[in-house]
Amino acid sequence: MAEEEDFKEIELIRVLIDKVSSTYHVSPRDVIKLLSKPEDSIDAAAFSNKRLAPTEALVKYLRENKYNKLSDIARFLKRSQNTIQTTYSNAQAKQAERITFAASGVKVPLSVFSNKKLTVLESLVRYLREEENMTNKEIAKLTGKSNKTIWTVYERAKVKG
Repeated sequence: MAEEEDFKEIELIRVLIDKVSSTYHVSPRDVIKLLSKPEDSIDAAAFSNKRLAPTEALVKYLRENKYNKLSDIARFLKRSQNTIQTTYSNAQAKQAERITFAASGVKVPLSVFSNKKLTVLESLVRYLREEENMTNKEIAKLTGKSNKTIWTVYERAKVKG
């Protein structure tokens, strides 16, 4: 039942974005960017960390760079608090220092990661492909993953919806 409600909310948001887009003659991507405050996004380069998995990088960034509580991160990402706590602990064990990276200028709205059907990497790749119109090669370079990995992840995300 909760998944059905999430799906309805996502569909409603899509309809609203499409309506604003057509009414004001702007792209859906621009509507999302206008609605997203700068602090509600993460630079895609944050996921290029070789020591951390994408979910670990996201949770660590939100906790240490944006000073969010783990319970707030769990609620926002629609994951269990236990999962977020474990992910953060694993990230801490792999990398004690805060995440640093050279900004790429490609901002990803944090709302992209709240789709529980997709992994963090699937959400990221799908957003970069569909909203930022980036190629697999560009995404691979930005994230430090291989072209084949990006292709596989994107195909998986398309199937999952």
